[in-house]
Amino acid sequence: MLNRKQAVTLTGILILVSIAIFLMSHQTPPETVVIYKAVEFTPKTETSSASHPNSDVEIGAIVNEDTDVSEPNTDDDWESTEMAQLLDELFFGEILDETEITASANEDSEEVAVSPHGFGPYPEIPSDYFRTPVWAYPDSEFSPGHELIDRVLIKLWKQGIYSKGGSIEDGRVYPIRRGTVYVKWKGDFISDYLGHPDDNDEQIISILENKGIPTGITVLDYDTAGIDPYQFLNL
Repeated sequence: MLNRKQAVTLTGILILVSIAIFLMSHQTPPETVVIYKAVEFTPKTETSSASHPNSDVEIGAIVNEDTDVSEPNTDDDWESTEMAQLLDELFFGEILDETEITASANEDSEEVAVSPHGFGPYPEIPSDYFRTPVWAYPDSEFSPGHELIDRVLIKLWKQGIYSKGGSIEDGRVYPIRRGTVYVKWKGDFISDYLGHPDDNDEQIISILENKGIPTGITVLDYDTAGIDPYQFLNL
């Protein structure tokens, strides 16, 4: 039988043990850290990111706070990342589209314009050329003859022969310059005549038909003086 002192001691021990058991059963578990998958805009797999310092930890596993892990992504972080990606796609996507349009426009502008009549690329236009070639007008429609006239006049211009007009007849181009006339004879009379509008046509014709030579006028034969544009332009 236990004496009084032993009974009191045993009772005290039992009370302490009960209190300890009660406290242990209600102890707050250690703080837990959840390892989330690295944020991706469109998650594809359930494996951890290789770049994560604890990539060998199973996704969703509860890890003791003593485990060395980086700060997990929170829902706010994920939403911020998602919003940033959406803004990037929206903003930089628009810039990319504009860049592509600009690049496309530049490529189009750098393309060499080609004749619709099979004469190849258009020649470079001298800065002091007297007029705008027929092909340089927007949405212009022009005949092969009109294009050939401008091509011939541009080449002559580059050679220092400045003609501010031209005509094409029977496949030949006639540059029109002041002081130069083209004439075709039929007997003693001129049957065809071409000259600059500022020259006195009637006076020139009268002098020529009277076997005279007009002063300051160069008279060329209509049949032979015209320029063959295909040969002259190497078309």
